[in-house]
Amino acid sequence: MKQVDVAIIGGGPAGMTAAIELAAGGAKLSVIDAYPQLGGHYFKQSPKELMQQEADVTDGRQAEYRSLVNAVDKKNIEILSDTAVWSIFLNEEGTIEGQNNGRPDKATGFTLHLQGPHDVASLQARYLLLAPGAYDRPMAFPGWHLPGVITPGGAQMLLKGYGILPGKRVLVAGSGPLLLAVGAGLAEAGAEVVAVLDAASMWDGAFKIPAVFWGQKERVKDAWKYWSTLKRKQIPLLFGHAIFRALGEDAVTAAVYGRVDAQGRPIKQSEMVVEVDTICVALGFLPNLALTRHLECEHTYNATLDTFYPRYADTMETTVPNVFVAGDVTGVGGKDMSKLQGRAAGLSILGKLGYLSGEQVKSRLQPLQTGFQREERFIRMLQDRLQARPGLFEVIDDDTFICSCEMVTAGRIKAAIDDGAQDIRGVKLRTRCGMGACQGRYCESNVAHLISQATNRPRETVGTMSIRPPLIPILAGNILE
Repeated sequence: MKQVDVAIIGGGPAGMTAAIELAAGGAKLSVIDAYPQLGGHYFKQSPKELMQQEADVTDGRQAEYRSLVNAVDKKNIEILSDTAVWSIFLNEEGTIEGQNNGRPDKATGFTLHLQGPHDVASLQARYLLLAPGAYDRPMAFPGWHLPGVITPGGAQMLLKGYGILPGKRVLVAGSGPLLLAVGAGLAEAGAEVVAVLDAASMWDGAFKIPAVFWGQKERVKDAWKYWSTLKRKQIPLLFGHAIFRALGEDAVTAAVYGRVDAQGRPIKQSEMVVEVDTICVALGFLPNLALTRHLECEHTYNATLDTFYPRYADTMETTVPNVFVAGDVTGVGGKDMSKLQGRAAGLSILGKLGYLSGEQVKSRLQPLQTGFQREERFIRMLQDRLQARPGLFEVIDDDTFICSCEMVTAGRIKAAIDDGAQDIRGVKLRTRCGMGACQGRYCESNVAHLISQATNRPRETVGTMSIRPPLIPILAGNILE
């Protein structure tokens, strides 16, 4: 079995930066990435066969990407692309009976089982760096199960990854800065974007903007570019608005939207109907916690964003020894924070491996603090705009599908609560909610809110979905190997 010092899961900005740092320090490592090319979602590249000409290296984002890729290439880092991790197990060296729930007292590393086009079906690593990123937080509303309703990230994937427009007449809705980018990108690609709806008000976090964007030329440039595109294409940007329901029988034919108050509650008298064939909607992002939950890392609840994040130290090490995290899985902060965390994790692991002394690690981490402080200001502003708005759940009716995998409606979940379910586990046992291929990744937040509202219990007390290997649908032969 192949053995490495470090296995990095995720080839986005955090994973790439960490890999460069680790390789420069002498560590033997492998980067495992689900995408065909490095870069993650931020640096998402079109397939070479779809590119009509060489990428514009004068573009700031593309130039930065090429710089990272070139640095990875120079270090001869092993990249396992198009590859997913479906389980991770501790390599045990003795256990203490009756203590720590049978978990090993001493571990010699980790065994990762993989599914991909490479010959490597599994590998052993002394240290793990988890950089799986985040994904769009789905918003449940009547009709959201219809073909034509996708997430903004899904729209970008189709556009960037395959050169496909998700629709001809599109409504973009939800919350977060990605909405502007998606609306502008779809319009430039030829779609008719009827409007961009942001559930946040224009003023949420506004007083923090001067401090956040001072000296941030790249972010200012991006924001101006997206806003200018919307204005030039005469696309309305409506703050304090949200989608109420999608209309159609076999596919989306129209959308109903309107104004919402500060808590997200719909203002019914403001309803408008617009004909569309596609709705791109998400309420910000959720960290991809499948791996950290699978490894039983401790998590902490963020009430502002209504989500859990893995707990980690300044070194980026989690509560499970030798397991590190970096990037948007720690809290969605963008590319620059991801790179800083990736470098910090890489330096910390080099210290554990003995390639750097404790003093060397400390001295190299110190200069990163200014960057961390700058990015934390941006994150605080972002959280103001992405904050949970429980009123948005008021659009859900009993016929609204909550768990798409198992086709469980809100009415069935409410019936399970009436039957005595007080938490996610109770609902899951009564309805099969969360037992599908995604293992609850896309329904957990909506289920938790329904339980919280019905039982008057705080969101963080109603539990989470269980994660079990295989973490993804896999070929039966991979289990038998």
